[in-house]
Amino acid sequence: MSKERESQIKGETSSEPSMVIIAQFIKDFSFENPNPTALMSGESTVQPNINVNFKVDVKSVSKDVYEISLSTTINAKQESKQMFLLDLCYAGLFSLTNMNQEMLDMVSNVECPRMLFPFLRSIVANATADGGFAPLYLSPVNFLEFYNQQIQSK
Repeated sequence: MSKERESQIKGETSSEPSMVIIAQFIKDFSFENPNPTALMSGESTVQPNINVNFKVDVKSVSKDVYEISLSTTINAKQESKQMFLLDLCYAGLFSLTNMNQEMLDMVSNVECPRMLFPFLRSIVANATADGGFAPLYLSPVNFLEFYNQQIQSK
């Protein structure tokens, strides 16, 4: 057992930065499949246009506990027909302790979403497959680059 974990069990506090996942959950989920029969007839050979957007939200819940939400909106069209529209917000409660503001911003906007992403990716793949389409496996996201772009756009 690690010294940090032994200290937590004994109720001792550490001055080392710490990140602990308390819980993970689907916060909001919607899958719309408005034209299933027209699109599944296999008549069109045109590649679909799939637009994927991500958003990260950080909300303080209590002292050192944060709800980090990773949201995606995926809009898939083939020619002018809507294939599907998927909205998913996957969140986690994280205990983030002994961090200065700069580290807290970096961890909550980069590391926490990075940990949530594989679960969001799995839900998207399963939902698209269950919706009658080929599973959509999202490419990995560079959350550091995403975070830096958000900072520059402010």
